[in-house]
Amino acid sequence: LFPGGVKVKRLVNRPAAGSAVVFTCDDETYQHLTLAIRRSGRVKGTEVQLRVDDHLRKFPDFYDVQKIYCAEEKREKRLFLRFDEQTNKMLIKAKNRSGRSKSLEVYLRLKAHLLEFPDFYSSEVEVIRRSESET
Repeated sequence: LFPGGVKVKRLVNRPAAGSAVVFTCDDETYQHLTLAIRRSGRVKGTEVQLRVDDHLRKFPDFYDVQKIYCAEEKREKRLFLRFDEQTNKMLIKAKNRSGRSKSLEVYLRLKAHLLEFPDFYSSEVEVIRRSESET
């Protein structure tokens, strides 16, 4: 407790075992995700993985989240996702740098990507895959 009886939730930075993540998202983000899935023709898991992977590559240092995150917001939609090894390593590095949990890191990156890049189509995914194979 801080002076005045204010409780502060302490961030615990535990190891992120495994490549699976269960995270929750708010209704608005879930609606954006649903619309993105309809536009792209991809399944939910693929859409989330591609967007989080793209966000990790474009914004490895992602700290300014005040505009998109409020600790009191209701996040009731539960999603389960398994990341590939390379994306999982990038995600673990990002969560360790930010001090956030892996689940919160996925949620914030997905939300930011959906807001900034609502139309993320297969052509962009092919560019990502080509650049990976060339390295």
